[in-house]
Amino acid sequence: MKRLILVLLILPIILGCATPAIKPEKLSSIKQIGAVSLLGPELCNNYLGTTVFTKKRFSSNVATWNIDNMVQQEISNIISADGRYNYVDLPIDHNSKKKKGTVLLNGFFRHKK
Repeated sequence: MKRLILVLLILPIILGCATPAIKPEKLSSIKQIGAVSLLGPELCNNYLGTTVFTKKRFSSNVATWNIDNMVQQEISNIISADGRYNYVDLPIDHNSKKKKGTVLLNGFFRHKK
């Protein structure tokens, strides 16, 4: 009985992680894939200590690391190596201020709420 209850409690969690399969005809119509990395030039660090008094939060400017460009290049290499899809370089301005209403991707992505 305990096992049955345990299975009934865990089963919805496991099934919630499953994604529905994409139909083959829809998948075969995809020819181009593009990727955008919006990690940004700032690395935020949170340190949680054993008490409230040892909690620290700080950020570092890592703009010289070019993280977004590195991530996009790596994804481009992976997609191109697969051979099934053409990688499309999406025109994005990583230096723009990422505020509400800013068009980050010329015609592709708008962040408005």
